Amino acid sequence: MKKQTQDNLQNRYQLHSSQFINIAFGKYTNRNDMVNFIKDPSLVPEPNEFARKRMNWGSKHEVDGIANWLIRCSEGKFPNHTLDDQKDFLFEDFDKLDTTSIDLSSKPDGLSQDEKTIIEVKCPNEGGKLREDFDLTRLPQIFGQQLVLKKNGFPIEKTQLCEWTPHTFRVWNVYPDEKFEEHLISLLKEFTKCLLVGEEITDKPKRYSGKYETYEKAFEVKLK
Repeated sequence: MKKQTQDNLQNRYQLHSSQFINIAFGKYTNRNDMVNFIKDPSLVPEPNEFARKRMNWGSKHEVDGIANWLIRCSEGKFPNHTLDDQKDFLFEDFDKLDTTSIDLSSKPDGLSQDEKTIIEVKCPNEGGKLREDFDLTRLPQIFGQQLVLKKNGFPIEKTQLCEWTPHTFRVWNVYPDEKFEEHLISLLKEFTKCLLVGEEITDKPKRYSGKYETYEKAFEVKLK
């Protein structure tokens, strides 16, 4: 996304945490294509019907994930920034050059009342069976959200990744991972340098050599 401020006519780009899986890792769309899409959003291809159906189904049922979080995780305390009150948080000037600046952007599905827990809801596979293990492709978005919200002064201790289908509700606790966050930041900097000054970037980075050890399944319940 590109925007231009009125006060100083800076060019500003926003890199959204939901796309960090591609921006940093080139998982589904390679990083060089992502650079072109950020520069010119008109180049972004329209999602096919299959992808559009899955996205629409997930958006429709986000309220079900939030409702189950309220019942099972909130301890009676209503969360902030959910559903119609969601907020897009910014890590401003993550990188900049002359009159061009790049912000990181994140819009989680909610924030606990004590502001220590990010709520992220996924309603995958149009209500089909959940995969048995943790989906590691969620981590760039999750750690990106933690990075942005910590930059905004929130005392984030964990993310609760909530997976909802009509049959199952499952919650994973994902705690900050300093090593992975450093790795993510380094990959984002590679991307921003390509965006700002045209430095070369590979379509995909080298495989992360660290371990993923900061997540755990909190619980899983059958709904029907």
